Amino acid sequence: MTDTITMSFDEWVEEFKPVQNHIDKNASIDGLMFETYGKELEFVRAQDINRIWTFIESDGDFCVSEGMHIVNRLGYAITEKPYAENTFYVIENED
Repeated sequence: MTDTITMSFDEWVEEFKPVQNHIDKNASIDGLMFETYGKELEFVRAQDINRIWTFIESDGDFCVSEGMHIVNRLGYAITEKPYAENTFYVIENED
């Protein structure tokens, strides 16, 4: 059985503690986004899968999804706290 947890972006930041991009000091999303290529992607791939999240844009909407996705990705986030297995997270954009 899969659980669904809904939270705001700010609650997600507080709960999972995404790390700052140490490779690019001017990274998007307040310094939290890692790019989809080069050294940043290498860094992302070296992390535990349950600490990787994907920033996604779809039909003009922004969302954050657990795991490493390819389609509609803007970039990735790495969190200090891992997400739970068998859980689907709905991170709502306040805008």
